[in-house]
Amino acid sequence: MATPRKTPAKPAPETPTVAATKFPELIDVVVERTGQKRAVVKPVLEAFLAAMKEKLVEGSDLTLPPMGKLKMVKRKEDDGPMTLKLRPQNASKTAKSGLADDED
Repeated sequence: MATPRKTPAKPAPETPTVAATKFPELIDVVVERTGQKRAVVKPVLEAFLAAMKEKLVEGSDLTLPPMGKLKMVKRKEDDGPMTLKLRPQNASKTAKSGLADDED
């Protein structure tokens, strides 16, 4: 009886490594896009992120157009790390979402 020939396994495609964006970098991006001063942007982002955390801890899902829907799926301890799930919003839904213009 002949033994089957083993085909060498194909190497897994390489996943590009992306560095995490740190809070100061995020502030710089918002400053650049809005033209606002860093002293204005930083407390607004801090308040926004704190509000997001509060809502997630309460068990609320966050719908954040055009990003999508964010919810906490797991948390081991009250003050421990959270596992979040992001369901990205389709580009076609984003266009129909009726986001406010800059003037509103």
